[in-house]
Amino acid sequence: GGNPLWYAMRGVAYMRLNDEAQSSRDAKTAERIGPEGWSIPLIIQATVSDGYGSQTPLLDKALEAKDDWFVYYLRATFNYATNHLDEAWDDVLSSIDNDPQANYPYVTGFLIAIRQGRVQDAGDMMSQMVENEPDPTLGNRVYRATFGDNNIDVLMSGKLYEGFGNIVIGQYE
Repeated sequence: GGNPLWYAMRGVAYMRLNDEAQSSRDAKTAERIGPEGWSIPLIIQATVSDGYGSQTPLLDKALEAKDDWFVYYLRATFNYATNHLDEAWDDVLSSIDNDPQANYPYVTGFLIAIRQGRVQDAGDMMSQMVENEPDPTLGNRVYRATFGDNNIDVLMSGKLYEGFGNIVIGQYE
């Protein structure tokens, strides 16, 4: 028994402490005892899993439970990291279609478009980001709140989104 939300939130707390094994264990418990179709434990598991190949099935399952911009963004990021650029691009577009609450999919879309030599699409991503998600600091704040200040990979991602956003809107200082 127990409260699945408690296990999920403790899993996030362990993620902040860089204890991926305990975070995954709590997320699996939350998935097992929580309501059917609950995507949060799957997202936690994907975030702390070893290797990019193991993350996609978890995110596929999370998307079956809920059509969510953030899950599409995560899957786009993992596909981008494994050089599955067409799949990553499709996920970026799906993320944007689901009303993102941060600039993440636009930055990832820009990176994909540049890698594929699609300059117009890269420009469109920048324009959409400025129009829809102009706060360049939001991504970094969300990353820090979720993962804490101890995970260098996560902090670098947050700083990437913040720096990119600042450049796009002309804040160079």
